[in-house]
Amino acid sequence: MRDSTYQGQDPGQAMANPLEHHRPELAGRTMDLTIYMVTRAIDAVACVAWGRWSRRRQAQNRWTTIESLVPGFVDAGVFAMSAAVVMWAWFYLPERLPRAYEKWIGEAAQVDSRLIEALRRVRRGVFVYGKDTGQAPLLQSMCKDYNWPEVWGDPAKVAPIPCEMVHMGCGPSCEKHALYRFAKTFKFACATYIPLQIVFRLRRMKSATALRRALSDAAQSSAFLASFVSLFYYSVCLARTRLGPKIFDAKTVTPMMWDSGLCVGAGCLMCGWSILVEKTRKRQELALFVAPRAAATVLPRLYDKKVCIGPSHPLFTTGLHPHPLLSLLNVPKPVCGRFQNNHEMLTRVDDCQYQYRERIAFAVSAAILITCLRERPSMVRGVFGRITSSVLN
Repeated sequence: MRDSTYQGQDPGQAMANPLEHHRPELAGRTMDLTIYMVTRAIDAVACVAWGRWSRRRQAQNRWTTIESLVPGFVDAGVFAMSAAVVMWAWFYLPERLPRAYEKWIGEAAQVDSRLIEALRRVRRGVFVYGKDTGQAPLLQSMCKDYNWPEVWGDPAKVAPIPCEMVHMGCGPSCEKHALYRFAKTFKFACATYIPLQIVFRLRRMKSATALRRALSDAAQSSAFLASFVSLFYYSVCLARTRLGPKIFDAKTVTPMMWDSGLCVGAGCLMCGWSILVEKTRKRQELALFVAPRAAATVLPRLYDKKVCIGPSHPLFTTGLHPHPLLSLLNVPKPVCGRFQNNHEMLTRVDDCQYQYRERIAFAVSAAILITCLRERPSMVRGVFGRITSSVLN
């Protein structure tokens, strides 16, 4: 019997309605948790594999000093690559980052938003050196605020943007600007880390030694963050004006190419290595903190659910026959279930299987972590490992 929804309608209108009114139900709100679990599971598997390798090498008396340094440098490498992805997203894909995380990076970077927007427009091909594309007012307003020649902000007349504009009033020296950024960010970080260290150690703060240790740890973490920011800015300057043009000919790598992503990419790749300032234990915590956020900028946070369509669904049937749109949409029709008659069967739209993949990834990761926590708790590292191990054991 024909669905009453389509009685009296023009056949063409009946075919158009399902696509016109269909709104996919979104899933993926648990992606952050899934990515975190997958990251932790990968880390646990890597620790198990490395533990077996190290025991075998030591049993063979072939253990080397370089191998003993590998774990610390691997954590540093993971952090550096993850930080590069996050910083690239902050520049060019800020919508991929959590709002609070994006805001915190902006507060630490303390860069004029007009400069960031100019670099984004260069990458999109809107802000073009040597051409008047109507983009001059963006940076000319910045020139007025900092008392610079307005011609600096006109891409038709100046190429590339002078480094002094990137320094934002700190003068033309890139080295002086890097030191200024270090000092400014160190002060900003101390205002955050010193109170946190004191609060975390409040119960044990019974001696001057404990206070000195808290201040020392806070200073070390502040130095890490300050190095992160200053390395980023200095690497950008080195790439676009200091070393880059000397290594590569201006015709091979033009100023437009440097400012459309290469200079920012250099800063992203270098800034994360500031993690080497931190202690080895802190490196692994930071690496495991940033890695899931880097993965979340690449993977979709929301996606269509896998749709189940029954015989009364407009995309499945018009009467007792399959809807003609199914063939146009190239929708397969495997039988997912059977009811009282042969016509009541389910079909699936197999284009959207991400939710099932997410569930499988979470389940497998959870199984790996629980097994490690029960059998070898030391393989699940960091605060997460200590807390979950105490709960399960």
